[in-house]
Amino acid sequence: MKIFIIIAAALLLAGCSGKNETAVDTPAETTTPAAEVEEISEEPSEESAEEPSEETEAETEPEEPSEPAVLYGMTQTEADEAFGELLDGLFTGKTTEKIYKTGLGSSFGFHFPDILYVDGEYWAYYICYRTNTGKGGVGLATSKDGFKWTDKGCVIQPDEEYDMNGAYFAGVWRDTDGKFYIAYECKGGENTEYGTLENIAVAVSDDGITWEKQGVALYKQSQSRTYGVWQSANVGTPDLYKVGDTWYMTFHGFNFADCQIGVASGEDIMNLEMEKKPVIPTKTNTAYSGTTGRRDVIYVDGWYYMVYEVSTDQAASGGFGGADWSHMFARSRDMIEWETTEAPLIKQSKSGFGYDGTCWMVADGKLYVYMRDAGNSTTAVELVPVE
Repeated sequence: MKIFIIIAAALLLAGCSGKNETAVDTPAETTTPAAEVEEISEEPSEESAEEPSEETEAETEPEEPSEPAVLYGMTQTEADEAFGELLDGLFTGKTTEKIYKTGLGSSFGFHFPDILYVDGEYWAYYICYRTNTGKGGVGLATSKDGFKWTDKGCVIQPDEEYDMNGAYFAGVWRDTDGKFYIAYECKGGENTEYGTLENIAVAVSDDGITWEKQGVALYKQSQSRTYGVWQSANVGTPDLYKVGDTWYMTFHGFNFADCQIGVASGEDIMNLEMEKKPVIPTKTNTAYSGTTGRRDVIYVDGWYYMVYEVSTDQAASGGFGGADWSHMFARSRDMIEWETTEAPLIKQSKSGFGYDGTCWMVADGKLYVYMRDAGNSTTAVELVPVE
């Protein structure tokens, strides 16, 4: 595994390896995330162990530290230059989406992934139903290129009182010390204190494979006058992002009618403070009148960019299964206030799930959106300039 260290000389902030990017110091300012770096040998070579001559010392300038990787092996400068204009174009009409490849992971139901970049390999945590009980869990798949995936099986089982009916919809992060964190939607047992309406739990791991559950980290606030009723039914589909010492957990809140995106933050991942209102609410008579939901965030060129699923209102017959689904984009300077695009670039699914469950992906210097297609497999959609 790579060793993650803090590089502060060239950057303004303390970094962390993140899911596909790294943390920044102060979200209110435009800062640059720091970083994943290559493994460094502590043993000097024979040549480097020799004492340099005085002449060599006088003539040799100290080397500047190389800029660390922050986005699927790309440095922040490389990511800004490659994708800054492309992502800005989503808000100016200069960028669109083009379907690149369909049916990814179709042999094992690969959908709703969240992806890390580990030692030059893609690790995707997805919804897996091949668990000990048949209830939803978290599966792991790996890939060398981001398109051909190998299933590694279920790594988080639904086996606690608070997640016995579902431990799924995972959001992952890797911190500066190399530790893995996962937040997931948890559905408890009928006769437990947690009930069957979802909350959000957290687990940690040293290797990304064997996980230690920490318990429920974020509960719905169904009885709270402070938070209102926007997430009175459940909270779920969490996504993790860390900025300096501060965790940001984006999630959906559901009130039996609409799903809306909220944010909880704090330095203790098990004790986060929820924003009182949705940060990306639904809006009547739009493509997102029923859902602003599952999402993923990257940092490029001074902005946090989010891709998130949307739907129309629940259908009279079939609920959300009869709604029209797709995804949209938003951006923020501080992870709290978000500017959104006006409508989906890819037409909605027209009465049925699809084009949802989104996350970001970078491969071969190109930026993609992963989305669910029909049949619980994944489609890669490339962001491209409008011709």
